[in-house]
Amino acid sequence: MRVGLRDIYVAAKGDDATLNALIQKFIEDWTLNTTVSQWRIDNARDLRRAAYPDIGDVLDALFKVRKNKPGGQAELDALDSQKEQIKNRFPKS
Repeated sequence: MRVGLRDIYVAAKGDDATLNALIQKFIEDWTLNTTVSQWRIDNARDLRRAAYPDIGDVLDALFKVRKNKPGGQAELDALDSQKEQIKNRFPKS
């Protein structure tokens, strides 16, 4: 069974050391000629995509803000903060 990128990210549970170990195993299992650091750079877009909040959560927060529902702005701000953290964690270069 081939392991997908989302599976690797979810299994790491947000921990970079665990993520790096899983990436290293993936590289070894598929006998890829790369390093963990280079693999992370090459796959930054997909790592970001796997880590980003679910689009449904974003839409719910936007709806709450638009309808002036309690907690909507705080929810949206938290999602924005999470997205910024992901961008810093998985830079494009």
